[in-house]
Amino acid sequence: MAKRPPRPAEAGFTLLEVVVALALLGLVCISAFGVLTAGLRVSRAATNYTTAVLEGERILNEVVANGMTTDTKEGILESGYRWKAERIRASSVNAEAPAQILRVQVSVWWPSFRGEQHLDLTTFTLAENQPLSTDADQHGNLSPVPRSQGGRL
Repeated sequence: MAKRPPRPAEAGFTLLEVVVALALLGLVCISAFGVLTAGLRVSRAATNYTTAVLEGERILNEVVANGMTTDTKEGILESGYRWKAERIRASSVNAEAPAQILRVQVSVWWPSFRGEQHLDLTTFTLAENQPLSTDADQHGNLSPVPRSQGGRL
């Protein structure tokens, strides 16, 4: 028995079927691009945060290892991040104690799509007490300072 040729109604897709298929394909593409955009935004935020942590730790380690000549130091990194390092003495300093505890805090700021972001890193260190000087002009104040005063920061 010979096959009959298909009738025109059975030969292909209707215009309505093609429009519905294209609409569904468009919705899938829009949602995929939305997920991709959100993923890129999260990736950028994670990269910025990681960079801030690494730069903050580097500055914190330099401050602890080399000391600072002032109680506050700040600057701008090549990446555009701003930073500030603070050396904070204990509220009650005993001049007769061999050492004192210093709190060293580094703050890092960077721009993001949600505004400026901020990160604080804090550590504590011991500093050897210096004998009090009677020459206030030489030291600027009469409080004990850590022994290591050199360094890049």
